[in-house]
Amino acid sequence: MNKKNLLVATFLGLALSFSAQAATQKIATVDPREILSKLPQTEAVSQKLKSEFTERQEKLKLLSKEINDLQEKGKRDAPTMSSTEVTQLSRDIEAKVNAFKLDEKSFKEDFQRRQKEELYKLQTQIFNAIDAVSKKSSYDLVLAKEVVLYGSESSDISDEVLKFMLDNKKP
Repeated sequence: MNKKNLLVATFLGLALSFSAQAATQKIATVDPREILSKLPQTEAVSQKLKSEFTERQEKLKLLSKEINDLQEKGKRDAPTMSSTEVTQLSRDIEAKVNAFKLDEKSFKEDFQRRQKEELYKLQTQIFNAIDAVSKKSSYDLVLAKEVVLYGSESSDISDEVLKFMLDNKKP
């Protein structure tokens, strides 16, 4: 019986000390997605990627137009073409379609890879800013807003982080 009382007393003492400690902790929430959407660097990255891939995208459009033109020619001229000409045109179309599919797949993969690289750079900057603001304001715990069921607006430091990033933007 004595051991049981000691165990209960120890458990209650630990529970009270944890709740007292939790009451003194400074906790905040942050929304990295919101910060990312408001950063001017996000638009700059978008424009950079667009200009980087414009030439390849134009080549794909041109190849697509060539394929459509050859298909139209086949429909239009097939009755007057010899069977070897029809076969040759069909092979040309098939070769261009295969080249288009390969180029398109490569384009999409390269674009997505570059997009992820640039997004990773921005996310790293955001997390570094969250860390800096959290330390400056002496927060004990900062949680992503998306995993918090409820938090008051006063606990959200997203605007502070955004301001910090804008104030400390690299030229």
